[in-house]
Formats: sequence, C-alpha cells, structure tokens
Amino acid sequence: MIFHQHVPNSIDIEKPQPIEFSSLDDLMLNNTVVAAFRNYEHFYRFSISHQNLMAELRDGYEWWVLGTIEGDATSLNLPKWEPKYTKEQIAASKARQEAQMKLWQKWWKNNAKLV
Repeated sequence: MIFHQHVPNSIDIEKPQPIEFSSLDDLMLNNTVVAAFRNYEHFYRFSISHQNLMAELRDGYEWWVLGTIEGDATSLNLPKWEPKYTKEQIAASKARQEAQMKLWQKWWKNNAKLV
C-alpha cells in the first residue's frame, strides 16, 4: 500500500513524499504525523473513510484526515469512520443554517425583481 499524507492548502510546505507500507505499525514508523496522533492524549482510534486514513479524537467527536491510502485499505482492519456530533455542534450547525436561510430570504426579497 502507499500512503499520501494530506496537507491542507493553507499550509505552505512541500507535499511529503508518498510512503510505502504494509501495516499500520509500519506506517507509524515511517510517518511522524501518524505516530504523533497515535500518541496524542485525546487519541481515540484510527479509522477509514473511503480510502482516507482518519484519526479520531475525544471518543470520535473530533477527527482529522491524515491522508489517502492507495491500495486495499480494508486490509488494515480499521473500523469505518462514522461522524459523531455533540449537541453543541448540532445546535451550532442549525443556527448557521437558519442564519444562512435568513440571508438568502433577505437577498431574494431585495433582488427578486431583477431576476
């Protein structure tokens, strides 16, 4: 398998070279980011979302995409990633949706004559 580490576009560094590996332990030996998440105080577990290696924190309520796995990711025997949300995250999401809807309604009311 080959691991392609995810680096957000907002971080201005060269993309790390892909890493060949045969097991999760092998990957942790060759990638300090994956190893660092494993040793993080709030680490919960690694999981797979499609071909993405995920690091789950705080019982799965926080997550990070660490990278993409080229090859048979199921052979790592990791659980499938399922998003979890706290009540606060759900409430904040609903509030954002309602605010966006109000903005859209206001825009439509002011601009409907132009359409």
